[in-house]
Amino acid sequence: MGSRLKNGFLSNARNSSVVLILVFVLAALILGFQPSSVQAESSVAKMKSREEEIRLTMISWSDQLGVTCNECHNVNNFKDSSKKKFQVSLDHAKVVEMLRQNGFDGKKYKEANCTTCHMGQIKPPVTVSKKK
Repeated sequence: MGSRLKNGFLSNARNSSVVLILVFVLAALILGFQPSSVQAESSVAKMKSREEEIRLTMISWSDQLGVTCNECHNVNNFKDSSKKKFQVSLDHAKVVEMLRQNGFDGKKYKEANCTTCHMGQIKPPVTVSKKK
């Protein structure tokens, strides 16, 4: 029996390493992975949350600009980005984000948003002259 243990599965250093790796992999699987139904529910909840966030942002933008959805969107396909105003709005959103990152975040100065320039109108009432 002693020689059997000595030459057995656990006495071999290589096999011990394999067992140790298997234990770690099994622990990672148990701790790190959720059943697929839980993952699917979580993904759906995240997607709905993101859609709701986008919807609230769009409502806010339309209020600040005095427009409806069809100003920038093809209402038959809201993800269609072919309208020029859709692209312009993405560029303007980047400008607003840049302003927020540079102090207009509501802490020291008023938070930048569409109203900052547009004042409730699709075309800003103030124009900036270009240097010659």
